[in-house]
Amino acid sequence: YIGKFWIQFRPQFVTKASGHSFSGRIQIRRFLNGRYEYIEISGGAGDDLGSDLVDTSSDLDSSSVRLTYNRRIRDSLVLKTSVGIGRERLSSGSNRDGIFFRLGLDYLF
Repeated sequence: YIGKFWIQFRPQFVTKASGHSFSGRIQIRRFLNGRYEYIEISGGAGDDLGSDLVDTSSDLDSSSVRLTYNRRIRDSLVLKTSVGIGRERLSSGSNRDGIFFRLGLDYLF
């Protein structure tokens, strides 16, 4: 935490006989009025050259960027919105791009 900002960087590097993979994600959040109200920008990128957990023959690497805004609209209700873009580079040489929008509510007990 730096003042009203929260910054997180999460790198991951894996090495094994089938290949090496590296990924990373960064989040920068600015709190507005308490812990439930903030604006955040986040992004990540990485590759996977030999995962043992899932079949990645069609996905080699990906990247994404997201903008999130949360606002407390009542004592027990938080509005959550986000918009982002992402790209996956496939082993066939083509890209699979996507744009997403999310809108939700959190009910706090």
